[in-house]
Amino acid sequence: MPSALRLQAVTLPMPDLASAEKFYRWVLAMKESPEEAVEGAAGLGWGKEDRVRLVDANAPGVCEAIELRLEAGEVAGMAGWLAERGLQPVRVLAFEADEAEMRAAWPDGEIVLDPDPAGSNRFVVSIEAPADVRVDLHVPFPAATVVERGRHGPFYRRSKEWSGLENPGLLGVTLGAGDPRALAEFLGVLGVARMSEVKDDAAAGEDSPLLAGDHQLRLEQREPPGIYGAAYVVAAARLPDLVRTLERFGAQHRLDRNHLLAVDPAGRVLAVNGVRTA
Repeated sequence: MPSALRLQAVTLPMPDLASAEKFYRWVLAMKESPEEAVEGAAGLGWGKEDRVRLVDANAPGVCEAIELRLEAGEVAGMAGWLAERGLQPVRVLAFEADEAEMRAAWPDGEIVLDPDPAGSNRFVVSIEAPADVRVDLHVPFPAATVVERGRHGPFYRRSKEWSGLENPGLLGVTLGAGDPRALAEFLGVLGVARMSEVKDDAAAGEDSPLLAGDHQLRLEQREPPGIYGAAYVVAAARLPDLVRTLERFGAQHRLDRNHLLAVDPAGRVLAVNGVRTA
């Protein structure tokens, strides 16, 4: 089965997109991602794979989402794997030249076409999770397919084995659900396992986070369901600058050694973990 290699992006609806974009750019030193800009959204990153996508909460059809990078695969194989598990995509994002193949695989799903060559070597299948959060499955095409098609673009990391944390970058998310166990079972189908199962730490139990590669997904029993916070990794030396920036924004925050907690403009918890580097 495909395996979730990493958490690659988080989509966060914001009531005031302009102020939220300014907050994330300044606090986390993020920059506009190189993908083609989308109206009503701000794609931010640090120049590698990890992304934070801020979207206008007032726009129709927007929702919170996490993007999981899967192992490379072909469209037919992914369609069969999802069908075996009774999972029906609500949306498929693909390069425009792949439209016919995508519509044949998922005739009932919404097909969104991407004209940007940067997206030509992947497709993204979106499914609904039992936490009012969309899960976007990012599936790169195998290297042989890319070579055969003669398509090459400004891609980032595409190694099948890549699962490590980026610095700066994402560490994880906290998901609230009415039934966290059902959500954990759903994510398990996607190859996201309890840390105890991956690290052989039986004492961790159901309170331990789930792992997508080295990225953590923490589940809590909360209503309404959704994304309650996101965590990031930065160099420890950057934390004093982040604190000063938060003070200028007047944002509630707390620093405890190398762990910074703050509240973003939408009321979600922003956790920043400082990592000492050589």
